[in-house]
Amino acid sequence: WCGMEIIVEVELPEGGQRRQYVVHDRATVDFVKLKIFKNTPTLPMHDIHQYVLQLIDTGEFLFVEFFKFLSTDKLKEQASCSLPIEVRLVARDKVYNHKPAEKAKRNTKKQKQKRKAFTPELQRLTKKRSEPNIHTPRNSIPHSETEDTLSEIQKRKVRRGSCAVSTNIEHHNSMPGLEIKEKRKRSSPMVFAKKKKKEKLENSPKLIRSNHDNQAQLRVCLGVQMKHSMPPVEVTFEDDWVDENTSVLIEPDQFGFHTEVGNQGLPVEKFNEELFRVEMPSQENLYKKYFVGKEHSNYVAIVDKVGPIVLSIQKDKQFSVLRALVRIPERTYHICVNNRGSGFFGLGSKKENNLKTVLEKTELDVPVKAFKKVKGITSSKEILNFDDSHLVTKLKFGVLYCKEGQTTEDEWFGNEKGSPEFDEFLELIGERVTLQGWDKFRAGLDTRAGSTGEESVYTVFDGKELMFHVSTLLPFSEADVQKIERKRHLGNDIVVVVYLDGKTRFPPSACKSVFNHVYIAIQKENEEYYRVGVTIKDGVREFGPSFPFPPLVHKDLLRDFLLTKMINGEWAAYRSLEFAHKYKRTRKLQLSNFVKSVL
Repeated sequence: WCGMEIIVEVELPEGGQRRQYVVHDRATVDFVKLKIFKNTPTLPMHDIHQYVLQLIDTGEFLFVEFFKFLSTDKLKEQASCSLPIEVRLVARDKVYNHKPAEKAKRNTKKQKQKRKAFTPELQRLTKKRSEPNIHTPRNSIPHSETEDTLSEIQKRKVRRGSCAVSTNIEHHNSMPGLEIKEKRKRSSPMVFAKKKKKEKLENSPKLIRSNHDNQAQLRVCLGVQMKHSMPPVEVTFEDDWVDENTSVLIEPDQFGFHTEVGNQGLPVEKFNEELFRVEMPSQENLYKKYFVGKEHSNYVAIVDKVGPIVLSIQKDKQFSVLRALVRIPERTYHICVNNRGSGFFGLGSKKENNLKTVLEKTELDVPVKAFKKVKGITSSKEILNFDDSHLVTKLKFGVLYCKEGQTTEDEWFGNEKGSPEFDEFLELIGERVTLQGWDKFRAGLDTRAGSTGEESVYTVFDGKELMFHVSTLLPFSEADVQKIERKRHLGNDIVVVVYLDGKTRFPPSACKSVFNHVYIAIQKENEEYYRVGVTIKDGVREFGPSFPFPPLVHKDLLRDFLLTKMINGEWAAYRSLEFAHKYKRTRKLQLSNFVKSVL
């Protein structure tokens, strides 16, 4: 169970209004909060730390913001059924106002349990000195009891933020295996008992804990095992990118580009497959999964402020939800509304009520009367093809070979063959395939006449088909001075891998393509390691995975790291402003043609 989109239905603090947001299944709590505040104009971004998320079903508060949002099996099961996870935004001050009373109750309960665990002998030592026949000073203990019970108590200071050390313990001769701890700010020691073997006391484990405030990150407990309200977690590292002027693969200060050289904040031992996470959400045709072959209705509308709208709605009785897909030029909403006394499946359920319920879950200001119902199998097929056309399950990337000393685009595309080291690199990232008769994803390459070469490099990663446009495998002609055929393919790739032979630095500004947004430079360091560098066009936000400094990647990790970085780079480019306009324009044209054909 991974690589899915989850729907989060949020109850906003003002007015109880609810909205739905889509996040990926690996999102953390702070990422979900950031998504909510970014897409809600009424919530100022500077107040993001003043609110916490609370699960509506269980009432649990999600305080630890770097934990995964789907932290329990119940939430995972709910998300796998495409049911929305209902949460509400609650101000922190309201939450903390209730904490002292709850804490007092917990403390009272713990004290009762401790009193029940006391042995009669310890009760005699710790009972209140209010008997009339005992006249001892308040700040003293009878010598006969202290001499036998506490031979020595060593006090140590507790330093905030470094470690907390409990007092050393010595056992009473008549009561072996009892642990005695001194309570501070009292002249007379309080005695606490807990049955424990002496061997465990001497070899008690060190407990490490960190919190999201980064205050008391390490606590060492000697002899006393600590109980936590949350499981221990690892201390996360902070990004510390090296200045791009130190790069040995990419020319610094290139206009319109920014370069990633290496992250000093990432420990080398932490650089492994666990960091290689694909950021692209799962690509699945929800109309095919939930609507095709089942009873549902399709509606269309054209609204001046929004544009063409195609809406599909279905009553999913299996999960007792009202499910809908709302397609607009910018995006597609996946709406799920639980049937909690709303009467979606009752006799009084009407089309207008269902449409109104769905539209309330979006920020669209569209009247219900603007929609017209569409009938016919042809319309369902066209909607299915539209949704299929916007799924990203097949990707194409460019691979450019550069010899030592080459600095211009014509020289790079003029290399007829690559070096043995370059051929070894191609074997690492994929498999050479013969294009003649190739029946899988071809990425615009000719599989019949052979006009685009005889071979290419292909692989499958994370459920996606990847085809590489390799510059040395595309047709070469001395007469073609500008190498139009090669530039036609690599110039239209969003992400390009640049393999550098020798001690050469790649200048991204030398490339004339306006479509290339991410360049990943690769250079073989020795028989075991490759040096990497990434340069990104301005306007494309950062994407993972990070890599350490010095930027050396072992050949066993290179394939997974490189393919993950390339997929994430393409997805980050899709979300840039330049591609967002193209994406919106294309969807608007397709939706307009469909709506006009059925009206």
